[in-house]
Amino acid sequence: MIRGSAVNNDGGGEQLSQPSQAAQARVLRAAYERAGVTPAEVTFVELHGTGTPIGDPLEANAVGEVRGAGRDRPLPVGSVKTNIGHLEAAAGIAGLIKAVLA
Repeated sequence: MIRGSAVNNDGGGEQLSQPSQAAQARVLRAAYERAGVTPAEVTFVELHGTGTPIGDPLEANAVGEVRGAGRDRPLPVGSVKTNIGHLEAAAGIAGLIKAVLA
């Protein structure tokens, strides 16, 4: 069930192609707040999956920052983009479709 969502930009990291971990953590917190759920209630996260050695760890670390504290079970994550490549504007909807089908 998808109860809520949130959108922001990646916050502009130190380089143009480097996302901001803090901005990604903020958008996760906003989505959970809008959905009316605590981070501990979330059972799956579909990552953007930049496929870069900088972007992927920052994204995973943001999820861990928001979801990691007090977690009593593993959090499954995925990224369809890493399997099919970047689809430009369709990359986001491909991830949503995958999450719904999962």
